[in-house]
Amino acid sequence: MPPIAQRDSMVTVTPGDDLQIITSPDHCEFVDDRSPFTVKVRDILEEAGQIIGVSGPVISGPPRYHSQVATLLVRFDGSDWSRDNRSAANFAVGRTVAIRVLSFPFSHPDGIKVEGFPVIVRYGTIDARATGEQAVNSAWK
Repeated sequence: MPPIAQRDSMVTVTPGDDLQIITSPDHCEFVDDRSPFTVKVRDILEEAGQIIGVSGPVISGPPRYHSQVATLLVRFDGSDWSRDNRSAANFAVGRTVAIRVLSFPFSHPDGIKVEGFPVIVRYGTIDARATGEQAVNSAWK
C-alpha cells in the first residue's frame, strides 16, 4: 500500500461535511454531497522540511470535479504522509494547484488560495489504500 505522499499514489477523498463551492469573490453555496473523488498525486508540498500536503489531478468522482486539480493539506498534527496511507485533510479543488499565503499557517482556511472559480473547499478523510485498480478502472479518458 503506497503512502499518501508518493508520486502517482491514488488517494480517495471523502468529504466530511457539506462542500463549500465558491463561485465568485462575493458568492458561495453549500452543497450536501459527500461523494468521494480520487486524486492522482503529482506534487508533494513541503514547508520548513515538513510535508504539508499533496496535489494532483482529480481522476474520478462526481462531474463537478472533472478537469480539476486538488490540493490536499495535512489536517492533524503528528500525521506523516510519507508513511501514512490514511489520514484527514483539508482540501481545495479548482482549476489550479493552491498556492500558499504565507501570512497564515497552511492549516488556516486563508493559508492557501486557488486562482479562478469555482473552488470547492472543505475537509474529509483520505485513503491511499482503497484506490489502486478501482480508481484506474473508473478514471476519465
